[in-house]
Amino acid sequence: MKIFGPKSVSSYLFYVFRFGAIGSLVLALFILLSFIIGNYELKGGRFTIPFPLLSYFDIKGDNKTSIITSITLILIYCGGFLYSLSMILKSFKSAVLFNAAAIRHLKVLAIINLLVFPIVYLSLRLIILNISIMNGIHNLILSLIFGVFLLFVAAIFKRGLKVQSENDLTI
Repeated sequence: MKIFGPKSVSSYLFYVFRFGAIGSLVLALFILLSFIIGNYELKGGRFTIPFPLLSYFDIKGDNKTSIITSITLILIYCGGFLYSLSMILKSFKSAVLFNAAAIRHLKVLAIINLLVFPIVYLSLRLIILNISIMNGIHNLILSLIFGVFLLFVAAIFKRGLKVQSENDLTI
């Protein structure tokens, strides 16, 4: 099976990640709306949100503003991350691998990993949850390494696009 192009692994993964992004954002919206309209139960300092259509599945957690905020922020971040990743895979579905859309989406995902994740992570750990940063510093370092790697891949794709356009001009 092909990795790039139509009917390839990248085209199937595009749908998987797009579904994950939409699911994450819908779940965050559902949780927020449940708290706004009062669709939850409180028992012993914990909330329970019944999930529609699935009676055996409930969303549970401590009834603290910090916990609810952190769950919502993580789901929104994951939705944005998966959406950006699906856009990269969508550009890989085209017949031409080196294109401007792929470079743009790689840079966006790099910025998400270099700027957005550290801001969300540090605000969750230090401000919202009041947890020491040293216990989970590896997550921050891995995100920064992944962001730098994506910038390298974007530069490689930019060089590939230049070589491809020069090659098209010589033909």
